[in-house]
Amino acid sequence: MKRRKRYEKGFWRLFKNIKTSRSKKLEIMLSELGKRFFKAPASTKYHNSFRGGLLIHSVSTTEILLKLLEAVREEISVRELESYTLVGLFHDLGKIGSKNKNLYLEAETWQKNKGQNYVWNTDLSNLSHPVRSLYLLSQYYIPLTEDEYHSIMYHQGAYTSSGKDIRFHFSEMCLLLHFADVYSAFTGEK
Repeated sequence: MKRRKRYEKGFWRLFKNIKTSRSKKLEIMLSELGKRFFKAPASTKYHNSFRGGLLIHSVSTTEILLKLLEAVREEISVRELESYTLVGLFHDLGKIGSKNKNLYLEAETWQKNKGQNYVWNTDLSNLSHPVRSLYLLSQYYIPLTEDEYHSIMYHQGAYTSSGKDIRFHFSEMCLLLHFADVYSAFTGEK
């Protein structure tokens, strides 16, 4: 619980980088979905597969993403800082599920004994989590730039069949988000 509170503070510290009118719309979304976002696991059995894992992964990914951005840029505009922060914090938003149904449900004991803490909710439409993330953001009328949309959609890179479609056409933002996401996932807790 203490660790999750620390990451919640980190989330809101990063969230302050979002200064345009989108911040109000995101606040409305978080007033409805925030508790679930802060408590959801990041996966069924891989990285951060525990209560609050999605929050930890999202904050970690965003912090790494901003460090990568600082490493490749001499100057970062306020707009770029907002844009990179938004995609970092919300690239996996779809892992909460829909507005009112969780994507991941607690696994049964026999599944947990095999290392799977959560299972997919089969009551939800079969959408990838990047598509689900974009869908949820659109439900709250949060406008995204083409680069932000592209980055959230393809942040898994070659780990998906759709990533192979654009493997030589990644934007800088998408590529840095992909690296940050993979680093956070592979160094995060199981």
